[in-house]
Amino acid sequence: MTMKTYRYAALSLLTLGFASCSQEEGFAPQGGEEQEIHLNITAGGVQTRVNTLEGGDVWEDGDELYFCRISKENQWAEHSLTAAVADEVTTWTPDSKLYWDDNGEHKLVVNYPAGTGWAWDTWYILADQSTLPNLKKADHMNAMWKGTPTTEPINLNLKHRMSMVTVTYTFTSEFEPTVDITPEVYSYTQCILFDINTLERREVAWEEGHDIWVKAYKHDENQFTAIVSPDAYSAGDEFIRITADGKQQIAKMPEAITFAEGTHYTFNLTIGKTAAELTSVSVQPWTDGGAIDGGEAEDVTPVIDGTLGGKTEATEEDITALVEQLKAYVDNGFTTITVPGSQPAMITVGNVTETAIGEAIYRLSSNGSYSEDNQYNGKIDLILPDVTEIIAMEFYAAFALNSITLPKVTTVGDGAFTGCYYLKKMTFGSVVTSINQSNSYVFYEVGRMVDGGLCDLVLNCGQLQTEDTYKPDLENNVWYKPSWGGNVTWKSITLTHTGECDECKANQ
Repeated sequence: MTMKTYRYAALSLLTLGFASCSQEEGFAPQGGEEQEIHLNITAGGVQTRVNTLEGGDVWEDGDELYFCRISKENQWAEHSLTAAVADEVTTWTPDSKLYWDDNGEHKLVVNYPAGTGWAWDTWYILADQSTLPNLKKADHMNAMWKGTPTTEPINLNLKHRMSMVTVTYTFTSEFEPTVDITPEVYSYTQCILFDINTLERREVAWEEGHDIWVKAYKHDENQFTAIVSPDAYSAGDEFIRITADGKQQIAKMPEAITFAEGTHYTFNLTIGKTAAELTSVSVQPWTDGGAIDGGEAEDVTPVIDGTLGGKTEATEEDITALVEQLKAYVDNGFTTITVPGSQPAMITVGNVTETAIGEAIYRLSSNGSYSEDNQYNGKIDLILPDVTEIIAMEFYAAFALNSITLPKVTTVGDGAFTGCYYLKKMTFGSVVTSINQSNSYVFYEVGRMVDGGLCDLVLNCGQLQTEDTYKPDLENNVWYKPSWGGNVTWKSITLTHTGECDECKANQ
């Protein structure tokens, strides 16, 4: 694959950092009128919060954020922002106007909750979450922006940095059904540190005695919830501590699990006189219906916002976070992942402009360096429900892909699937009318490492109405004739009948 050299060259040019916003003409923070900072603040891509257990899905009047502006001379300006909510629209008002300090690079940081009394790069897990207000305050979120002063609004999309745990419990017949309990959930770490330049999480080594049992919030019928640090637990680790009838029981983690930021985990717990047994139920993003309603938890397909909260340009930190999110889902057995968004966030690496999700899956796939030992080979079933075009090289060397479903795609870019060794199935829901190829092979070595060395293909029956290059040969399992000659052969070609082919029309 000659293409790999091209991609490696692009990666060798990678420079870490943040793109600066262009300065508006006439901006004069020094010696002239001070220029105000304008902010758009969201959480998880929308102006909502999702850990409210009483049915609310918006910020509440009086919620406060901490805001810090750091200039290039390391001059700090700290503020608080207060929420006012009307018709489910949240407006943030600062305690005083926010101004740029000079013409150099700035960092802007927002934290929830405000008023913790700690530095913005340090977060201590709240030990007492036994009330609803305390539970909400335990939901630590932050966001950072870097760049030079601009009059354009700055988008700060708060990320949930913790993991939420909800447990539904029942008693054995040994207990009276009305027995009261005191529930606690073990948080692997007491304190989380964030890198002062990137907001990436830093490692913290604590001595013995610095772990923490979180007092959980009891709500609805036989449920409790706590927010803990996102960390790895081993099978057999102590995780739930219950005091009932004056006796304490410990429930251990049933299997190894790695908690991810902004993810909600549910468990069932059976409490007996001599033992408490825990079983895992579901994993789902907070931003995808994470609020608790007291009903039975259901498994859902993890959803990752392809726009990253409405961004047009992704940062290196965004990609790193996406890779970790993908790892956490796969590690916990959730491999079907939906990525909505018709205009995905983009990132430029060297001389390659790529979608954020495409770059994240590429890096999950060992940055295109093939290894049979990569634990993520062939593990992700990806669904892109909204995009109409797969851009050039978008899933080049995406060894992590097991299948991909593209309901609306009609255009495929140059080298878009080259080297997807473990891709077992590719599904197009619409009629493909453009496959671009100039320097590379669009479907070269797709399915090379799966059984039979080929990939199954599902096409819209309307594909039969196209001509030459785009018309499938069902008898020989051939679809697409590359410019370099020959045909692309698939393991099988299946048609989804949508009423567009002659057979469908004859049966109408």
